[in-house]
Amino acid sequence: MSLFFLRTGTAPVAELVKYDIVNQTETVLCNTLQIAYPPKWGRSGWITFATLQNEVWKIKPDGTQLTQLTFGSYDRSPMFDYSGNRIIYYRDRSYSNAELSANPDLYKEYKMIVIDLNGNTIDSVMAINVIPDNYYQKWTYADFNGLEEVYFIGGAGTSAGIYKMNSDLYYIEQPYIVTLYPNSGFVYGFDQTQGALYYSKYRNGLYRTDIQTGEEVKIRNGCDTKYFHSLTVSEDGSNILAEVVISTVLDQYGSIDRQREIWLIDPHTCNEEKILGE
Repeated sequence: MSLFFLRTGTAPVAELVKYDIVNQTETVLCNTLQIAYPPKWGRSGWITFATLQNEVWKIKPDGTQLTQLTFGSYDRSPMFDYSGNRIIYYRDRSYSNAELSANPDLYKEYKMIVIDLNGNTIDSVMAINVIPDNYYQKWTYADFNGLEEVYFIGGAGTSAGIYKMNSDLYYIEQPYIVTLYPNSGFVYGFDQTQGALYYSKYRNGLYRTDIQTGEEVKIRNGCDTKYFHSLTVSEDGSNILAEVVISTVLDQYGSIDRQREIWLIDPHTCNEEKILGE
């Protein structure tokens, strides 16, 4: 059993690392690119990630066949669909209301894009306006539910929440309003399995929302000194691998030390185990 993570703070760039949980050994898969976002593994046997240059790449779990898939600008946060044969990422082009008023078509550049494993575009969808006081629907994290629906974190300000889009990528709705503001500010680590959505509200805790009922349950508490970042949920929903950020105030001037650990969490019990971290 292995997990893949991004180790920052290494020179000259971050390292993409494979860690064998049973043998407690690790292998550096890539240290030649400026990787910016946590890697995502797919059922087809590939890993995908994006760089600081906003390019989407793929690599095999043994560190071979490193391949650049996109050559545009502002391509971020790639992840696989359920089959592992498609990658969805977002093209992050933000504009002010003044710029959009002068040129309303600019919002079309902010969209989700679906590609195959060779980088060929299958489909895309513009950020559809579902909020009257915003020009476009901003989104940050998304996840496929099989081939039928895409769930994503979207909105702006008090309108932020969980939204759903069907597989035709043209109809969008907000089936359940999950409050993200003002008590949380940011959402990290969005994943889905077994009819539920999993995510972390910054400094607030780790949550699960039932897709059918919309019921939201807090799995773990968060606070100023501990919050959950990237996470991956097992297919049967029995375990969560989560990056946990531990913050410690070092002195009277407010200097803060942040340690990042990887925990294995059972969302149904109080059981949890630190896998990596000092």
